[in-house]
Amino acid sequence: MHIAINQAQIQVDGAYLKLQNAEAMASHLEIQLGIDKQWEIGSEPYSQFRQEASLLTYRTALDDLERLVVMHLFELLKLSLSGTGYKLHQQISKALQRRLEAIQTALNRYNMQAAALSHSDIHTLDWTKPAHREAMVKYFKLKCAQEEIQHLNVEICRVRTAIRDKEFTVNAAIDSLLISNEPVRLELQRQWCRHAAVNAVHLCRLDRIMSQESFSGKRDLGTRLKDMSSCEIPEIICTADHQEQFEQRMTALTMLRSDEQSGGDILEHEKQGQDIYDDP
Repeated sequence: MHIAINQAQIQVDGAYLKLQNAEAMASHLEIQLGIDKQWEIGSEPYSQFRQEASLLTYRTALDDLERLVVMHLFELLKLSLSGTGYKLHQQISKALQRRLEAIQTALNRYNMQAAALSHSDIHTLDWTKPAHREAMVKYFKLKCAQEEIQHLNVEICRVRTAIRDKEFTVNAAIDSLLISNEPVRLELQRQWCRHAAVNAVHLCRLDRIMSQESFSGKRDLGTRLKDMSSCEIPEIICTADHQEQFEQRMTALTMLRSDEQSGGDILEHEKQGQDIYDDP
């Protein structure tokens, strides 16, 4: 009993000596750093440092848990390898048992440190409210729609210009074959009628878009630029007759729009568009 009391007294004296040394070291550092006011419990610096210390302890516990789990997985992999002897198998099994106990201890330490952290309540933030999230989604959809409108304004003009240029180019090719090669001209005209029927439907759709009051694009046709690459583009021969034919067919195509708005069949529109282009 007397020996136990002496050992306890020695431990108390040693702990008190360590406390005195720590206080002396802290006082020396305060003088060197010019700290006039010490931290008080509940002050902002004290709370911030305590939060950082708790976070450091939490991360340390998490690292230990991850390390033990990875080691356990490697030992399980070694246990399943072929050629493992009985003795080695028993040693690995005992090591796995000890590892499981260590993992359980590390998991308890991690849960304790995780519970000690003071997490902020994210449910009070604005982005967690359904109405705010829905408004944010609609806002970004509106921004994307505005960008898409600008792209479509350019593409609509390009498509109409491409259809017009194709019309002039093919008609010029058909006219050039009128005397030199009549069978080829008839076949080319037949193939072009199908293509022109599809273009007629596209032009009806584009005409509906351009007729809207909110349309902000260019209603005039563009001008095709020659490609500067090695591939040569056939020159577009836009004669007065071709221009007149194109304008007449565009006028006829606008008449299809009223029937299309009434819910007509798309195949019927293609047939009507092909009838428009049947006349050479």
